[in-house]
Amino acid sequence: GFPATHPHEYMGLGRLLSTTMKQPAALYCPDDGNHNQIEELPRIGTAQHAYGSYMYRELDRLPPEAADGKLDRMGANLVGDVPVPVEALALDTNSLGPDPYYQVNHDALMANVLFRDASVRKFQQAAEYLAIPEAAFSNPMLIPGAIDQLLTNADYAYHAGSPAQAPRITPGG
Repeated sequence: GFPATHPHEYMGLGRLLSTTMKQPAALYCPDDGNHNQIEELPRIGTAQHAYGSYMYRELDRLPPEAADGKLDRMGANLVGDVPVPVEALALDTNSLGPDPYYQVNHDALMANVLFRDASVRKFQQAAEYLAIPEAAFSNPMLIPGAIDQLLTNADYAYHAGSPAQAPRITPGG
């Protein structure tokens, strides 16, 4: 695994705050259903954890041939016999679990996805295809697989135009 980070070190999209994106408010969606910007924004730059509105892929769900997140060498995941190129980098966080895990943007009706070519696309039916489903919270061991599926859905949508058509990692998954 990765070494533990220092409490004052930025992770995820927060890393952009020190290099590219100087306004912490940019980490929050204007249509964040939890209105967590008010609570979370003051935590940025302190030893407290701060959570934004967006899910950042980091190095999650990258195939073995990926070059540690280099955008020109992200590789493709094989789902069954279908190669799914890694394309999605970040997206609206939609988590349909019970409190405190319930987090939605746009009422989970749609989700914006940032792709590695810097394009952003809007997809409908986010609750069904671009969210961590409520059922995954019945067993914490199901959550990583649910996140892998939603990343696969987002990756697949880049070329296919719809996350609904993505191959399933596990039957019924």
